[in-house]
Amino acid sequence: MERHPASRSLWGLDWLNFSMADVLNGLGPFLAVFLKGARHWGAGDIGTALAVSSIAGALSQVPIGMLVDSTRKKRRLVALAGLLIAAGCLTIAIHPTYSWVIGAQIVIGTASAVLPPALAALCLGLVGRRRLPKQLGRNQGFSHAGAFTSAILIGAGRRVWGYDWIFYLVCIFAVGTVASVIIAADLTRGTGRFNLAQGLVALSVGIGAGLSNLTAGFVVQSFGFPIGFLYLAGIAVCGLMFFATMMPETRPADDSGAVKSLADGRR
Repeated sequence: MERHPASRSLWGLDWLNFSMADVLNGLGPFLAVFLKGARHWGAGDIGTALAVSSIAGALSQVPIGMLVDSTRKKRRLVALAGLLIAAGCLTIAIHPTYSWVIGAQIVIGTASAVLPPALAALCLGLVGRRRLPKQLGRNQGFSHAGAFTSAILIGAGRRVWGYDWIFYLVCIFAVGTVASVIIAADLTRGTGRFNLAQGLVALSVGIGAGLSNLTAGFVVQSFGFPIGFLYLAGIAVCGLMFFATMMPETRPADDSGAVKSLADGRR
């Protein structure tokens, strides 16, 4: 059945993507700048702090995907995740010690895992499967606009208010996320196991991201930044070769098989 969501709901979804761009990434690379520039952490400890967030998010992907598929209270999940990320950022700003930072990063990583599947379910329920590809493109446009805006605000605000501005800006965007998700209608019937499948993919990606941060930090600490960048580049090349040779989606299509499938579909 064709769905015709209200303009108010679509605008709520747009601004949710805009504000969530900064919240989803948490502190991201700016945390490394803060820990190095303001707290004088070593590269190994910084890599650990970044890695635990990625690993916590990766391990949370599958159970959170199942939770998002099974509940109809997806807007509340998004709001709760935004508030937890804001609390984690404030914790790091107030208690920038190793144990507090690691604990806050675990909370931020776990809460961030809620946002992509919940947003996807809200989007699918709002516009339906037929309009989903077009809406996903629109989502990406607002998401990139939000990321661009937050980067400018971080750079400009840090000159005036210092490193702590990074944490408070994420909190501002988190409040915007909570406000936006209230506007978007929660139409989620028929989503099936859509987010469980997403969670399985994100699990493997998150584990790789976490391990690369963890190991790269110690590589940089032992051998310097040039070797660290070469190490990460080598991992990226290995990933590229894997997708180019092992994934069936990247192989040339079998024309005869495609014609046969088309013919079978017309019967």
